[in-house]
Amino acid sequence: MARFNLKLREHQNDAADYYDIVAVRPRQILTDEGAPGFVREPKAELFLLAVSNMVGQDTFYEGAAERDARFRNLVAGVAVADPAWFARFVPWLRTGAMLRSASVVAALEGARAQVAAGIPGSRGVVNAALQRADEPGEALAYWLRRHGRSLPKPVKRGIADAAVRLYDERSLLKYDTDGRPVRFGDVVELTHPVARDERQGDLFRHALNRRHRRDNPLPASLPTLAARAELMALPVQRRRSVTDPAVLRAAGMTWEALAGWRQDEMDAAAWEAIIPSMGYFALLRNLRNFDRAGVSAAAGEAVAARLRNPVEVRRSRVPRTPRSCRSPTAARCSRRFRASRCCPRCAGSARAASSTAWGPRRSRRCASTTPGTTGSSSSPTSRRTPTARPTCWRRFRAGRPSTPGTWPATVPPTLRRSATTTRSAACRTGRLR
Repeated sequence: MARFNLKLREHQNDAADYYDIVAVRPRQILTDEGAPGFVREPKAELFLLAVSNMVGQDTFYEGAAERDARFRNLVAGVAVADPAWFARFVPWLRTGAMLRSASVVAALEGARAQVAAGIPGSRGVVNAALQRADEPGEALAYWLRRHGRSLPKPVKRGIADAAVRLYDERSLLKYDTDGRPVRFGDVVELTHPVARDERQGDLFRHALNRRHRRDNPLPASLPTLAARAELMALPVQRRRSVTDPAVLRAAGMTWEALAGWRQDEMDAAAWEAIIPSMGYFALLRNLRNFDRAGVSAAAGEAVAARLRNPVEVRRSRVPRTPRSCRSPTAARCSRRFRASRCCPRCAGSARAASSTAWGPRRSRRCASTTPGTTGSSSSPTSRRTPTARPTCWRRFRAGRPSTPGTWPATVPPTLRRSATTTRSAACRTGRLR
């Protein structure tokens, strides 16, 4: 996961260096810029580092190896000094701060330190840090690369508990790929998880067969894997005709798997077939692809309804910044709403709402540059190239209405307030693409 080198910092702000051993007096603490600084308490320093730590990434003042080493040292110290606080901190780091790599490294390094110190309870910390089906393999890969094949019992059992909780047929199809050095079968083989029922036991045995390339028949208790195998056996020429959402859902198809399986461009029929099976973030990142393919208005309405659903938003755990940047686009997913939001002068036009195709590239109805007039398909000014944008569109994107005080009712109050400030604020809160 992380790359390490041995380059040291010029100024080490460690608590052990705070006192001059010879003179037994406080030592001057300097920042990386050479200014006077101070030493934080270990838990405070761990918290600030953990919430900003993208494991294995260089920062302005610290290299990746040095930053990762400092993080490991802080984790080991705090995990031994205050195990109760550490047991609460790691689950919050994964589910509250939504940081995957930092929480996995913290759980494993803390468990290693607690095992060496004889402190119990690290099994539950490791289990709580793994919340996605590919993370048991990630944790095992980190440990094997960093500490070798000797797995302490708490680490082994914590990863096994997470595998029992997270492994199912769909996760096997999505995450158990040849490109990963540690497969589901490796996790099962090294941690020995106890299956919760007979069906999961068959799944574990099938994962081992996949890992060792054994051609054993699929168990009857795994219908999703059987449906995927049936689809994979279809000739390439017949795959474009499979557009039934129920068939794709039964086979555990994701939009990435469907695009590779079809071996062809994803058209509107393909997107409409896979949209009911897509997750929140997958819908959010494919809005432009939906527009380019020209999906129907009904599919656009379904996407918009899911993206506006507060329950879906909370369950998706999409960070606040990406969601706020894309929420105006998500709100324009329906044909009528998109057409009315083309520009302030086009708002409320029933004809534009009924004739404009869904998507941002087909909704630039107004090509006029004179306030109070609306572009027409017969006027010379409306015949523009697809890359050209009308003046009213540019003004609306910059946060300025074409005619003062004529914001349509469909424009949210957040965009109206930002339009009265600066262009940068408008782009941050209501950027239109």
